[in-house]
Amino acid sequence: MDQWEEAYLSRVNEKLDADISRLTGETKTESRSIREATRDYMAENPFASVYGRSDEFMRETDKRIAGIVDMERRVRILRDMKKAPYFGRVDFLYDGDDEDEKIYIGISTLMDENTGEIFIYDWRAPVCSLFYNGETGPSSYEAPMGTITGEITRIRQYDFKNGKLLGSWDADLRIDDAVLRQVLSGAAGDRMKPIVCTIQREQNKAIRFDRNRDLCVFGPAGSGKTSVGVHRLSWIMYEMRMAGYTPRVLMFTANEAFRSYVSGVLPELGEDDLDTVDFMTLFETHLPGYAFDSGVDQSEALLSKDEARISNVSAVYAKPFVRFVQEKLSAAAPHFRDVRLYGETIVSADDLTSRYVGLPAGVNAKKRLETVAEWAESEIRNHFLIRRKEIENRLLTDDEDGASYTLLYRQLLDNSVNRAKQMVLDAVKSEPVSLYLRYFREFYGRGALVDALQMRVQERQLWFEDGVMMLYIAAVLGRAVPAATPSNVLIDEAQDLAYLQHLTVRALFPRAVFTVLADLNQGILPEVNVATEEELMTAYGADVLRLGKSYRATKELGEYAKRFLPEENRDYETFDRSGDAPFIIKTKNKAKTAAEILSSLPDEVKSVGILLQTVKKAKAFYSKLSPLFPELGSVFTADDRIKKRVTVMPASLAKGLEFDCVILPEADALEDDRAVAYLLVTRALHRLYLLYSE
Repeated sequence: MDQWEEAYLSRVNEKLDADISRLTGETKTESRSIREATRDYMAENPFASVYGRSDEFMRETDKRIAGIVDMERRVRILRDMKKAPYFGRVDFLYDGDDEDEKIYIGISTLMDENTGEIFIYDWRAPVCSLFYNGETGPSSYEAPMGTITGEITRIRQYDFKNGKLLGSWDADLRIDDAVLRQVLSGAAGDRMKPIVCTIQREQNKAIRFDRNRDLCVFGPAGSGKTSVGVHRLSWIMYEMRMAGYTPRVLMFTANEAFRSYVSGVLPELGEDDLDTVDFMTLFETHLPGYAFDSGVDQSEALLSKDEARISNVSAVYAKPFVRFVQEKLSAAAPHFRDVRLYGETIVSADDLTSRYVGLPAGVNAKKRLETVAEWAESEIRNHFLIRRKEIENRLLTDDEDGASYTLLYRQLLDNSVNRAKQMVLDAVKSEPVSLYLRYFREFYGRGALVDALQMRVQERQLWFEDGVMMLYIAAVLGRAVPAATPSNVLIDEAQDLAYLQHLTVRALFPRAVFTVLADLNQGILPEVNVATEEELMTAYGADVLRLGKSYRATKELGEYAKRFLPEENRDYETFDRSGDAPFIIKTKNKAKTAAEILSSLPDEVKSVGILLQTVKKAKAFYSKLSPLFPELGSVFTADDRIKKRVTVMPASLAKGLEFDCVILPEADALEDDRAVAYLLVTRALHRLYLLYSE
């Protein structure tokens, strides 16, 4: 390490230690102050324990506690930075300057509040795009004040371990393949790791794409789509705060295993953890009183070739039926009545209908009704204002008790307004389930499908796809309104959502900006999966970026996975990281062979996935293997988490996950289901075992 680097690291560590010490002390002082303030308040207000504390006192206390939480979060980040203060540096000579600036890059900003000197830049800062996009030579970056131009004179990378700088090197191109190989060859833990030190140019382009525009990111398995999506949310949150907004982001997830896998990335980057939601939660919130089976149950039925379920899924998700429902909903006429006073029509039903129909096509029913109700209120108040004398005289004539005519006038006005508004808001009364049943019957006619749906409705036990259509109807009619509206929504494994599900999400969050991640090659349910990239692009009106390289697996495993794809879909690159070829094993006892493999794995293999096509097959193999290998975990439902080193799970719950080692006990069956085969094979990072019957 040269003298400059040694001196700079020493200054950085001094600053980190000073900030940690200062914030730790301030946290303790503030905590003690809050306790004392609460004690004093309770002493001055002895009945507060019975009647509650004042709103003002509670707001102030909550604000101070939030400040403590922020300081504690900052201390955690600073302690993480002590282990690896920065991972990169770019030297940039601004046009017109004589000396270049050394820009050190880490997971968070470190600066001297007194002098304004920035020791380390947050990787999300605009200037840091030079490190991810640039090569030495003329370059530029986009800043709030416009395009900044200059020349990159050096790009340097650093390797830290537990705070000790092991080495540094300059690179002409941003990421040295040797560095990336070293990172990728490490063991996979039970959670996704931040990738700020290895973000590739194409990934960086997607991460920093305009935060106000919808984006679809397509890429093969292992191309880093999920990491790109989560880091994009982190970048968006940073950008919004810099612009003075409070960010609220949301991620759609399919199951608890995946949710727990991605949790922790944002906190490591200094943000609050992701809020997540799934369709089952939405059903419980917006369709109360009905029970639904899960998306996993739906997948299991389809993969098991359940004919009744295949027929229903195909019918509900069919594009012609979806268009039929859209047309019906857009033409659904509200039942307005005339608003009358003393026998005179103040606002006619025809006028209300004209106002309702005349609103823009993108406005849902709830917003239409609210807008019409506001207009009706305005018309009624204008009528009362213009005819005030006449109305007051009528009130005096009718009143026999000598009441104040001003009070009577006000009461009549308020009652007229409230009745009219309630009439307007109740003009669309149909419930989602009754509309769904009616539309289904009208489109498909009488038959087994309709009879079965009628029976499910009567028993209040519906299927997942039924819930999706009901939720869509509720969202369009404005009867499913989320409690909080996110600014940005991330949807991973978007190919697994039916087109109708995407329309539903858009209807629920009409003002949100979407980032949608997909790989059509990983779609294993043709009755459900989005069939083309154009469908997703149309559903969101999104821009498109493509990731053309897979980094997850070794070269040998990555190339092996391509054999399960159609020839035209094999044109992506695999990263040049050597490893073992797939182990092809023929055996008479697959459970015994799997136990032998597990017992022979070295300690550096931290995660093992034993993956099967369906939940039924996964449970059957688990029952055979668990007596031979007791330390065995399982994930069979959407609510299960990965808790052990070795996990047995079905294909439907393995989406988005990766393992150091993957064992496929039913490799024979995969030859006939190449979509599932591609999905399962691409979960492996370093080792892949395929067990065939001897």
